[in-house]
Amino acid sequence: EQGEQGERGLEGADGEPGVPGTSSGGGWSMQIFAAREGERLGSSVPNLASLQFVGSAIVRFVDMSDVSKFRKFVEDTPSSDFVYRFSGHVKVEQAGKYTFCSTSDLLSRVFVDFELLVENKQADEKSCGDVELEQGLHAVMVDGVHGDGEGGVVLTYRGRDTDYEEESVRSVDSRGPPPPPHSRFLLRVFASNKDLDKFPDLRDVSLLGHSIVPSLSFDEEANSMAQFIPDPPTRNVAWQAFGRFSIYKSGQYKFCSLSSDGSLLYIDSELLIHDDRVQSPTKTCRSLTLARGLHDVHVDGFKHEGEPIFRLSYEGPDTGGLPADLNSVAPRAPQLPRPSQWLIRAYRSSQLLQVPSSTAGLELVGEAVVHSIDFKGTQGLVEDLPALPQSEFVLEAFGRMEVGRPGAYSLCLTSKDGSVMELDGRSFIHNDGRHAAKRVCNEAVLRSGTHLVKIVSFLSGGTFQLLATYKGPDTEDEEEVIDSDEAMAF
Repeated sequence: EQGEQGERGLEGADGEPGVPGTSSGGGWSMQIFAAREGERLGSSVPNLASLQFVGSAIVRFVDMSDVSKFRKFVEDTPSSDFVYRFSGHVKVEQAGKYTFCSTSDLLSRVFVDFELLVENKQADEKSCGDVELEQGLHAVMVDGVHGDGEGGVVLTYRGRDTDYEEESVRSVDSRGPPPPPHSRFLLRVFASNKDLDKFPDLRDVSLLGHSIVPSLSFDEEANSMAQFIPDPPTRNVAWQAFGRFSIYKSGQYKFCSLSSDGSLLYIDSELLIHDDRVQSPTKTCRSLTLARGLHDVHVDGFKHEGEPIFRLSYEGPDTGGLPADLNSVAPRAPQLPRPSQWLIRAYRSSQLLQVPSSTAGLELVGEAVVHSIDFKGTQGLVEDLPALPQSEFVLEAFGRMEVGRPGAYSLCLTSKDGSVMELDGRSFIHNDGRHAAKRVCNEAVLRSGTHLVKIVSFLSGGTFQLLATYKGPDTEDEEEVIDSDEAMAF
């Protein structure tokens, strides 16, 4: 039966098997994880979220000399290829140097106060580490891999509290991290009909598909995105991933991304790593302080040619300062933006020298909804406006430009022949008259929200050209085609 809890831990017989999660009682919280069917574990501790949780129990000591000892507490412990994790808190009465030792059949690690102290890769050999401990409680965790041998794992220590005699380690508080759920990220993959040299505006690409993936680790071989999204193109692919991860111990964490081509990493909606360019596989790391609890992670990436390559890892108190794959629970993703929509109207005209002050009285030859104001010649226009003449016409465009971040923006019109732009009902760009392709820009300080954009241009003869672009805080000061949230005249 359960013994009484003394100041130095449990003094009675071993207790009954516990339940998954944590416990504030004395002893050690033991958790067992099994490899998936057909898989073999190597000589390193894998990501626990990739394993099958078998069971847990509260045990008196980390003293599992063989598999039968594990099965005494967790009956379904496999005979081979499983991972164990023990969590507890050691109470130090007398400050000083303490030596912790582990003996195991394949691999075991000892963490003290969330720092790696011992990594024992010697089968059936004892490995030790020294640490200076102050008076009080100290978190201790032991994990490791059991292969197919007969041995298990044993933890001992010595120091002032033990009169320097080696003893089994007592834990007075078995609280520790619960078993992680299976990791789940939401992956979205997009195709672009333009050459990509950075992550695109999502209104300019087409969604190929989405999938739940266990980790953010993609390469050109076994872990390619193609296993989650069938038949992706081999050029100009963009992708997004969303997840939520749990931090058990508050503190400083370092995140590292390895990507080709570009990627952007956001933690709790704040940009942490900016690697948005065409590049060979490049590793970039940044650190930040995280509080205990759930945090959002979001990655944008693209690949100009070939399979996307990306891997995300982190390290900090929860990982014992060692790099580890990030796990995710209950991924949340925003809705995809609606495609850009401009309303255009074409009118027949005659011998114009400039943009007419009004289209009243002109013959309407058609209207359509287009993705952007980016025309070189009339071929693309004729697909939407079959009755459009080859010359002598007026084109009118209506759009609603959404500004997310307020600030100074530059808007530009490139046209042949003339063109004008109204912004929120006021004349803004004057690029009028008959001329070869010419670019005219103007600047304005814009608030967050919707801004009405109206463009009128004409062609008297020659090759038609019209392009509307902008740059500012929303585009990271990179020039982009102006998108419109709604195709409606005003």
